[in-house]
Amino acid sequence: MNIRRQNTNLWSLLLALVVFIAAISLLYASEKIPSNYSSLRALAASVGSLLFASVAVTIIWELFQKRMFRNELLDYFCVSENIEQSGVERILYRFDEVDWKELFENCTSFDLFLSYGRSWRGTNETRLRELAQRTDAKVRLVLPDPQNADLMKQLSIRFRKTEAEVQRLANEAIDAFEKIFAGKGCQFALKVTDRPPTNAYYRFGGRRVVTLYNYKDLKGDVPVFVLKKPGRLADFFDDEFEYLFLSGRNRRPDIVAAPENQNAPSAHAS
Repeated sequence: MNIRRQNTNLWSLLLALVVFIAAISLLYASEKIPSNYSSLRALAASVGSLLFASVAVTIIWELFQKRMFRNELLDYFCVSENIEQSGVERILYRFDEVDWKELFENCTSFDLFLSYGRSWRGTNETRLRELAQRTDAKVRLVLPDPQNADLMKQLSIRFRKTEAEVQRLANEAIDAFEKIFAGKGCQFALKVTDRPPTNAYYRFGGRRVVTLYNYKDLKGDVPVFVLKKPGRLADFFDDEFEYLFLSGRNRRPDIVAAPENQNAPSAHAS
């Protein structure tokens, strides 16, 4: 490949040299043409000047600009390919920018992993109840185990709350989700895990929403990733959820199999 490129560059420069000689010849000839042949003299001078300018542009392009342009194209297509392979559909920087209504609309398979999600649960309670009534819906939830003292201590440090308060919020989340989903039309399973959440994960059919937790003492906006299948990031977070679900303790063992992916419309949680 490098030899072919070098040969191409060499031929381009040789052609430029030939054109350069032709340009100089025409410019020289325009000076020697008698003045009574003014039209021919002007034509030779114009063509010679044009060829001379073309040679200058060609040399600049071959020696400098072409390589820079090629590198820019490679960088662009490399980044585009990486984004496509990752499955990233959108990156948001405000949690309230996620279009939850659209995500819930045609969703019949829903996975969720978060710490307790009190605000999110309250905002989407009506949509969660509508999902619970769908007889073709499969819902799987994984939440922190409130009986694990070490886990509650870790979460209390992360969320800057007391251990008792975090435990109360975790129990409250379990009770609230069971009240929404248990005994309704959907297939429902809730498991608790001893693993501390490092992110929140929401799966709506073929789309996922992943939010990160921050470590600062002040609350603020965090990145929100809207992912789609196929995609490596979606695969990674799906695998993580499957591990948490399969290794967790049953709270609602109605279903244990992974729900089938489906294409639902499009994406911190605490």
